[in-house]
Amino acid sequence: MDDPSGTIISPPSMPSGLTAIYISSSQIDLNWNENIESNLMNYRVYRSKNLTGMYYIIGEPTSSDLFDYRLRVDTTYYYRISVVDIESNEGPLTGYMRATTQPRKGPPRGECPWWRRRARRDCWLFDLK
Repeated sequence: MDDPSGTIISPPSMPSGLTAIYISSSQIDLNWNENIESNLMNYRVYRSKNLTGMYYIIGEPTSSDLFDYRLRVDTTYYYRISVVDIESNEGPLTGYMRATTQPRKGPPRGECPWWRRRARRDCWLFDLK
């Protein structure tokens, strides 16, 4: 891309080292290697619920990590990241990183005896085996 003075402006380089770690049934922690460009403004983090689907921007952190929270239980998410420089040039997207939130801990549904349901007791407090 050229600026008005004719100088060729190259986009920022692609981030590397993207990792995604589930933290809970509703949170995933994303980390990547920090880019060293002096004109870096922020990162742009994208998320999708399927690999080939639409990716949506979920954050634009200035550091090399992001906590994605309020996620659905036991759901797989796909993430990609790019770098944006101070002239708003966006660099190439990383490859995808997949992460799955964990199932919620507690009693399996449908295994609560009728007398405990009627007494409004929490079934998971009892050993049903």
